[in-house]
Amino acid sequence: MQSTSGGEIDAWDGRGACLFVHFDFEFFPMRVHSGHGSIGWEEYDWEGLGDVLRQNASSNWSVLSSHTNERGRMSASLPMSKQVQEILAEEYYRNRVMRWMICALDTNGEVERRVCLNRGRIVSYKRKEDTVTFTAECQSLDSMRDHDARHKRRVGAVRERFNRGVMDAILLNGAGWIVSMAEAISGQLGLVVDSLKTVLSSRNRRIAEQRWSARRRTYWFRTEPRIPRMRLRSKGYRVKADTLDEAKSKLYERVAERVWDVPSSFISMVIYRDDRPLEFLNLDQIRQNDDPARSEKTSPMRGWPPQNNETK
Repeated sequence: MQSTSGGEIDAWDGRGACLFVHFDFEFFPMRVHSGHGSIGWEEYDWEGLGDVLRQNASSNWSVLSSHTNERGRMSASLPMSKQVQEILAEEYYRNRVMRWMICALDTNGEVERRVCLNRGRIVSYKRKEDTVTFTAECQSLDSMRDHDARHKRRVGAVRERFNRGVMDAILLNGAGWIVSMAEAISGQLGLVVDSLKTVLSSRNRRIAEQRWSARRRTYWFRTEPRIPRMRLRSKGYRVKADTLDEAKSKLYERVAERVWDVPSSFISMVIYRDDRPLEFLNLDQIRQNDDPARSEKTSPMRGWPPQNNETK
């Protein structure tokens, strides 16, 4: 696929083609096209937005060469609505997938074939009057560390926003809500239900679910030799963290705390993640950093090579 500008999209539209965009927003996925009415395609109904979708719309491939390293980007616009307002306020768009496609339509207005496709994750938006333009970036060539870094930024933002919202709710409504619940507990069951409905509105439930999705990941490790005094479950050692690097750091901190309980004959430790070899950890270096004298005294290499003390 070549780079596609707004003018070229208009030209495609004149030849019976249409722009289709799938915004995979958290809680509010949207499948829309630049025509009118609803079109059934890929087992979904795609809503027609008319010219709004094509405002500031563009798409280009990633360019990798010896002279440049340019990520592919794509953009399309949505009209402002109550749902879009919540999407922006709670950042349901952040790091979510956007699929950007031009499709040829037949004489019945149904999709005949897909002319081109670009795909990326949403990185930003711009609002102008009653229109919001979302921009996505191709990340298919990014490393696992890049993906982890984006994940950490996203979950960090979710947690911070959630904590701030909880504190605001406590300050604004906490006292009144506590009084209401106290009255309800005294026997007014209907008030309990009403209070819960107030606290757990649809938006609040989505916010709570978003916070749950931002919890730390669970990583499973095994080691050879085993880590003394650390619980070994059926899947291995459980470590909760946002990224693999963070999980490894936590695991290695525990190894360092118990390194003197590992027999000195082991100078390194094999680390497995999900029962697959990950890397080696240098136990000898950890011992030297912690207590050089003790490390020298207990090292299995002490006295090697043997000294020749024979006299002539």
